[in-house]
Amino acid sequence: MEAEPVRIRRLEIPAGPGAAGGEVAASARLANLVTCLLWGSNDHWRSPAVQLEQVRGSEDRETRLWAALAAGRHVGRAELSLPLADNLHLAEIAVMVHPRYRRRGIGRRLLEAAGDSARAAGRTVMVSWSGHRAGFDPEGPGTIRARTGHGTLPAAAPAVRFARACGYELEQVDRFSR
Repeated sequence: MEAEPVRIRRLEIPAGPGAAGGEVAASARLANLVTCLLWGSNDHWRSPAVQLEQVRGSEDRETRLWAALAAGRHVGRAELSLPLADNLHLAEIAVMVHPRYRRRGIGRRLLEAAGDSARAAGRTVMVSWSGHRAGFDPEGPGTIRARTGHGTLPAAAPAVRFARACGYELEQVDRFSR
């Protein structure tokens, strides 16, 4: 059985408060699901309404969204954030793909769409981040060290493999506890 085709499409972000954001809300639900699967809890859950307000942008930041759609379902997303007041060389890109749809090139296609848009806006430095649960030996084999020298990540983690395959390097590690 052949997998259903996946389309990558830029989403329109509704302009004003109270405007309906059906596509953005579907993308927000996917983000919440992927985040919950990663962390094993809803601690990082944000309502679709809050996420819609966050991607609307401001005078300091422009945000663009893409969806990966399979049979009309959101299975992946890319979010591009462009600072408008300073750091005008910088673009922040976040890519998420539902675990059932990984390893099919969807993440790479989303990253390319966001990266192309960032370059068209004159951005030359792309940054991203990924979350990782504890439970690995930070000094053990099979880790990669941040270029700053502080912190490691498991080299076999899906997000690490993806980022490295796309040419990204581990620059910095943050830690948070609960």
